Amino acid sequence: MWPIKNMPDNPCNFICMTLAISQKLQTKLLVGYCNAILFQKSIREEMKQLTAQSEKIKVELREYYQEQLEVVVRDKLREFQEQLDAAETSLHKELEQREHALTEVASQQVKQISEK
Repeated sequence: MWPIKNMPDNPCNFICMTLAISQKLQTKLLVGYCNAILFQKSIREEMKQLTAQSEKIKVELREYYQEQLEVVVRDKLREFQEQLDAAETSLHKELEQREHALTEVASQQVKQISEK
């Protein structure tokens, strides 16, 4: 009667069988869909956590490198101040030496003038 193999003789049985198969497929599709939704939610949650973690790491790195920069700047400033202090000391010594030399020259000239 039916041209399809393993087909029940009664059309009602065929309809019931087809309906049962359809319901099983529909259930499998629904379960698959629900699993996909749950997976999507878990992926979104993981993305939120990873984004927050990434932001936290960015802030920590920014603070770390800012601190390192401040240390370098502080060291360079101290080094520059030491160079300025050394230059100032050197200039004072040179000034004292010139003043002493001028005093000597002036003293000798006064002495020469008073001897004449």
